[in-house]
Amino acid sequence: MREKLKDAICDLRYLLERGYKRKAAVDYVANRYRLPSEDRNLLQRAVYPRGEAAEHRRKLVEPRDIRGEEVLIDGYNVLITVEALLQGKTLVMCDDGYLRDTSAVYGRYRIDDATLNALDAVLRVMEDHSLRPVFVFDSQVSRSGELCGLIRNRLRERGLEGDARTSAKADRTLKRSGAEKVISTSDTAVIKKARRILDLPSHIAGDKGKIISLPSCEDIYRIVYAEGS
Repeated sequence: MREKLKDAICDLRYLLERGYKRKAAVDYVANRYRLPSEDRNLLQRAVYPRGEAAEHRRKLVEPRDIRGEEVLIDGYNVLITVEALLQGKTLVMCDDGYLRDTSAVYGRYRIDDATLNALDAVLRVMEDHSLRPVFVFDSQVSRSGELCGLIRNRLRERGLEGDARTSAKADRTLKRSGAEKVISTSDTAVIKKARRILDLPSHIAGDKGKIISLPSCEDIYRIVYAEGS
């Protein structure tokens, strides 16, 4: 990782620990170091204060612990991340223990062989643990209905119980179900509302893809918590 980006990550962690609002802090640090858009996305999606990161981690569940349950899958969020993983792109193991990509391709999704490969990888996890997937996609994204039809066919071919549907507000649909259902997503807003999260990309990763970890910045934490911690 480039030294400039490491410094930006540590600066952002410090500001978040001190209670600065995320958007203002990300903008300030990214502008300070003149970061490109991908690095800005990394800061936005990967860096968290310790309390928030611990709360996100607490919600993570293992597939073996939810055997037989229904899993609501944040369709584009999960498929795009798994596609990036299988294509050997660089993903980030974030402060809160979730695997994320920083490409920001939402809104211009394309159905192709990468889609099928990612879908099959997700369904293998479902099969291995007798889980019932329900994919939820934003209806305003082009070809979402077609993607749902493709997934339903794949489910029938594999003899899996499950479904795929569109929603005008997929994140709202997932948030409403978060208290009862297992959710698969890395969307922070949805994680906040959910009780149990299955991070599918992490379980698919194995030795696939290029996964980077963030610097620890322990010197920053010593400054913040030097007294009374």
